[in-house]
Amino acid sequence: MATNLTADEEAGWFVAQQEQPWWQWLLRRFIASGPIPRHVAFVMDGNRRFAKSKHLGNVIKGHEKGFVQLAKILDWCNRFGIREITVYAFSIENFKRSEDEVTGLMRLAEEKFQKLLNDSEKLDEKRICFRFYGNRSLLFLSTSEVDE
Repeated sequence: MATNLTADEEAGWFVAQQEQPWWQWLLRRFIASGPIPRHVAFVMDGNRRFAKSKHLGNVIKGHEKGFVQLAKILDWCNRFGIREITVYAFSIENFKRSEDEVTGLMRLAEEKFQKLLNDSEKLDEKRICFRFYGNRSLLFLSTSEVDE
């Protein structure tokens, strides 16, 4: 899949942010001054709108950029010591999109999870485990089968 991602963005799940803008430093200090939550949740939303507003040419590129941001957020959570993170990333509503977009989303998910599984040493080092919720069998259906 041809993308316009930088080498850092292509790095995958374990993206360590080297330079931080001044506001991020200030925000980290503010958050660290209070109790750190044990669990946070994120809803992946707006990647299609982002792709359209930035004229990326393909909505999948917006989803790719969304993944890059998620990797940065996960790194940030790790730095704060947040131990549990929930990511709501794919709903049944996504199957109502065009077949090209659904196929692209599935390909992107497969690529990113394969990259993650290939980095088992890092998973062990960071003590990361995954739990998938929902009807996983739907991930193997075509869009026409979901509509039935």
